[in-house]
Amino acid sequence: MKKFSLKSLYKIIEKRVESKNINSYSYKLYKNPKLLKKKILEEANELIRTKNRKQVVWEASDLLYFIIVFLVKRGVKLNKIEKKLMERNKNKEKLQYSKKKEEKMKNKMKFDKINILFVCKYNVFRSRVAEFYFNKINKNKNVRAKSAGIIAGGVMGEKQRATVGKKGLILEGKSKGLNTKILNWQNITIIVADDVPPIIFNKNKKYGKKTIVWKINDTKVKEGKDIPAIMRRIKKKVEELNKSIEKGELKW
Repeated sequence: MKKFSLKSLYKIIEKRVESKNINSYSYKLYKNPKLLKKKILEEANELIRTKNRKQVVWEASDLLYFIIVFLVKRGVKLNKIEKKLMERNKNKEKLQYSKKKEEKMKNKMKFDKINILFVCKYNVFRSRVAEFYFNKINKNKNVRAKSAGIIAGGVMGEKQRATVGKKGLILEGKSKGLNTKILNWQNITIIVADDVPPIIFNKNKKYGKKTIVWKINDTKVKEGKDIPAIMRRIKKKVEELNKSIEKGELKW
């Protein structure tokens, strides 16, 4: 017995059509486009509604038969279908290779030059402390840090500034708000806050950039009594970040 395949089925249907035998179901379908269309739609619908493997095999066999009759009627050989599927597969592989290559290049560029943007709500305290600490301990010239706030929030109160000053930090000048220039500049955004929604920076992922969240609470006391504890938390996070960059462990 010869090996059966879809190609051999195609040839059998071709012969039935060529014979013009009115008792042949294949010929009947070939001569009646409406009936053929109806059967293809019926079998496709039945295949979708199958509940087990046995039903899938049965209905898929029916559907393939009607599709091959349709191909014979349209004069389309199976090798044309195979060729098209092969082309699609090759194009998909090329696209996947291209994307992987592009991603590797992006990652290389990002690690060649890292621009960190520390963000908090007003850029009065938390993000500026993180920027100060990081720039103080960072020795890598290819890594730079800036800070900004979702809203530019003015300047720190005198008592709060005095508390920060005792820890060796000088935070002079007005706070800065986010803008297009600084968002384009950064390739890592670090949210130094528990009151800034990360969704604001969702586009970072789209452009191959990274968003990190440090849930640091803001000072809640006018005298700044809680500032030293907050600063210790930020300093610890900054030191961990710096170590991960030095070891090449910071990944996108």
